[in-house]
Amino acid sequence: MSEEKPKRRFSLGLLRNTRLLVYPAFILFILSLLYFGFVPYTWIILLVILFLIFLKISYKLSHQKHSALFNLNGSLLNILLAIVLLLTAIYLPGLKSRIDKTFFYDAYTARTKVKTGSETFSIYVAGNDEEGYPSTFGRFDVNLVITCNPKTNQILITSIPRDTYLPNPAYNYNYDKLTHLGIDSVENSMQGLSEYLGINIDAYVVVNFSTFRNIIDAMGGIEIDNPYAFASYISDYYYEEGEITLTGDEALYYVRERYNLANGDFDRNQHQVLMLKAILKKMANPATIIDYYDILETMQENILTNFTMSQITAYSRSAFRFIIPPDIISQNISGSTGSASCAAAGGQYLSVVFASDESLSAVKEKLIAIYNNETISED
Repeated sequence: MSEEKPKRRFSLGLLRNTRLLVYPAFILFILSLLYFGFVPYTWIILLVILFLIFLKISYKLSHQKHSALFNLNGSLLNILLAIVLLLTAIYLPGLKSRIDKTFFYDAYTARTKVKTGSETFSIYVAGNDEEGYPSTFGRFDVNLVITCNPKTNQILITSIPRDTYLPNPAYNYNYDKLTHLGIDSVENSMQGLSEYLGINIDAYVVVNFSTFRNIIDAMGGIEIDNPYAFASYISDYYYEEGEITLTGDEALYYVRERYNLANGDFDRNQHQVLMLKAILKKMANPATIIDYYDILETMQENILTNFTMSQITAYSRSAFRFIIPPDIISQNISGSTGSASCAAAGGQYLSVVFASDESLSAVKEKLIAIYNNETISED
């Protein structure tokens, strides 16, 4: 019996010493998570609590008599845990550095920069019906304004019909349809929409058919709650009612469809908002963090914008402070169709959308509310 005691002491000592290795590894791991910024603070608090429970159990086990094999296995597990925590702590700052040093391609000098931190900011999403690499000039059929408020953890998506009749800055503010403003650059569209909505749009994102398809595929497809079943007029796709998962190509034809929809362009606008909501929710899902860099790298290769990856991650860090994903609200401008003189078409009368005063006022009211840090709700 006397010969066994030194072995047991040695085994217990090894178990206790290896347990001490886990402490600094865990501290570095937590600091790395805080530095990386994509993990909600509430999750970090939960990890600390779980680690304290682990310490209590580990402390009791290390002061009890066990077989040499049990102590050896416990020591190996402690060493393995310390290595995993250290490797993760080293990897996360490196990943953040790669993201922060990656900048989106910008063909033109950006006049504005996205505000970060706790300030509300708006981004103009413009899309056209072209293949290949996008351009900052063109007739934009998709016109969405995303307004983000990190303080209230809310995102407001405003949809504006492509034929909305509004002043065109490039033509001395003579009236035109919205899609024509992009002929003189996306920044002309930004300026026109900023003044029309009464806000400052800080940045733009331009996508087209090819880039939209590539982004959805990079995300592994997208899940949406389709409000009603319909068939695509320009493809063989049929979209069932309810929860459906779409590939990049299926998603593209989903947001393009208008001929088989009861309200044509107005329903297509709603589908575009529905798709953007699904994309934002998926990006805000902590499970997406694993593929976050790959997705952003795909975006870098497929969109044009005038803000940097650093500014994207700054908002992402603000958004992911909460365990609950951002509350995404949508609204749209509605009105009646008619014909009117269009400045970019040499005064030719074309089909336009006249926004109703009631609809435009309601849209502006909600935009003012989110900029004033008020909690808004879906109508």
